[in-house]
Amino acid sequence: MLGLKGIRSNGAGEWTQVFEAYSLFLLADGKAKGTINCYEVPMRCFGRWCEAHGTSALRASPTHVQAWIATRFQEWKPATAYRAISALRSFYRWLKATGRRRDDPTLGLKLRTVRHPPHRPYSATEFGALLVACDNDPPRAVRDRAILRLFAGAGIRVGELVAMNLSDVDWDQGIIRIHGKGAKERDVAPGPTAMAALREYVNRQGGRVFDIGIGAVEAMIHRREDEAGLGRIHPHGFRHTFAIHFIEQSRDLDALRVTLGHETLAQAAEYAAYTAKERALDQQRRMDLGAGPC
Repeated sequence: MLGLKGIRSNGAGEWTQVFEAYSLFLLADGKAKGTINCYEVPMRCFGRWCEAHGTSALRASPTHVQAWIATRFQEWKPATAYRAISALRSFYRWLKATGRRRDDPTLGLKLRTVRHPPHRPYSATEFGALLVACDNDPPRAVRDRAILRLFAGAGIRVGELVAMNLSDVDWDQGIIRIHGKGAKERDVAPGPTAMAALREYVNRQGGRVFDIGIGAVEAMIHRREDEAGLGRIHPHGFRHTFAIHFIEQSRDLDALRVTLGHETLAQAAEYAAYTAKERALDQQRRMDLGAGPC
């Protein structure tokens, strides 16, 4: 028999109370806002599904969990469905650890690691076209060029860019302190061109470097891509582009890991594998061995 302990109310109020406590736990655990959202969205979805099927997320059985996951794989992309499984497992582990539930209905669920191969890097021609497109909006051209060059020169996430403070910039050393996921910090050195573009934009006063949100940054890049006549360009694509070019020129996996703020070499190794594949294809095309034995 399923058992819940330490909850004072029933129904929607009970769910709201526990869900808010879980959200506070994620925040106290140092999870980034974007990560917390990735946990909360599927849990809210699961909560609504449970209500429609005569139960609640707090009392859901293993059968309920498995049935919901099966529908997710039919309606969502596999990577999104796997993130939902991860969110469920985290939530029920927390419920059990805090004594709010005696069992874990996700126990035994296998979570296969989903790898996302690096996207095709943006070319120098595409990047140049984006910079030129900035001239279509003179009041914001300096700011937009600084954003684009920082993306290309530092491989930072869009959330890290908008959180950047002027106090994080060491102009003499050409270094920027980045506040990454999970309250982790790291230093990046975007290079003279990106730092010069940033210096041109800022006025050396305190506060945020870019008074702009994540959505506004994404909208700006999509405007520039349309004006440049390019295909889909996304801020995170610059991170892939940076990583691929970094590993091509340095062959240093650990340095790339540190620069991107990863804890393991797994993601850096994927970028190395991507560059090896591309080099192999280039060599095959150049050799043209189908023309006959040498």
